[in-house]
Amino acid sequence: WVASFGGAIHSGVTTFYYLELGATEVDIGWLASLSQVGSLLLAPVYGWLLDRKSALAALLLSCLMCSMGCLIRGFAYNITMLYVAAGVLGLGAGSLWTTVLSYVSRQSPKEHRGIVISSYLFQVTSLRIIGKTLYPPWNVFVHRGVGVEDKLIRYRIHMGICTFFCIFGFFKLLAHGKHLSLSSARNTNSTEQQHQQQHHHHHHHQHQNNRHTTTTTTNNNNKKKKNINHNI
Repeated sequence: WVASFGGAIHSGVTTFYYLELGATEVDIGWLASLSQVGSLLLAPVYGWLLDRKSALAALLLSCLMCSMGCLIRGFAYNITMLYVAAGVLGLGAGSLWTTVLSYVSRQSPKEHRGIVISSYLFQVTSLRIIGKTLYPPWNVFVHRGVGVEDKLIRYRIHMGICTFFCIFGFFKLLAHGKHLSLSSARNTNSTEQQHQQQHHHHHHHQHQNNRHTTTTTTNNNNKKKKNINHNI
């Protein structure tokens, strides 16, 4: 929630911030691509953490990368720092919503999974719309209310909002996210138990089939013996 809302507030000024730092249209395209590449490369790591460790570990890593990337971007003074920030953001922010969606899907009952996922996506989209809508009054407050005349400094303040929300989310999870580890562990144990039950059922079914086959073969042999004795 906080990442969706915080990221949406500065989205309207991000391109202008890049241009203020001297970025070209080509640079802006490469910055967006670099973030997506980072998400692609680290996606298997987040999946492994969800399956083998806990949702808490995956979410903490994602929030940490998001916070660091936003912080570097907010204090950037040249194009190189923007590229570094885009790479770090790609390692965290790009996978944050996918990680949350994966966790929500795993923990939701099968019969309610559709409505739970739809509600999650509705909430995220709503927060992004609200965040983008609040940018104009927020900009007026920083410009006229606080008195920040310098355009680049105002842009840095706007870009720093994302850092604040990501850091808040990180420490919030760190303080109150222990249940994410416990629920992931229960889910893993439940999955292992299901596999064991399926394995046991398979062997039991195979054993029953073998017994049936053996019984059928024995009966056929007995019938053959009776027929031979009768003919003799």
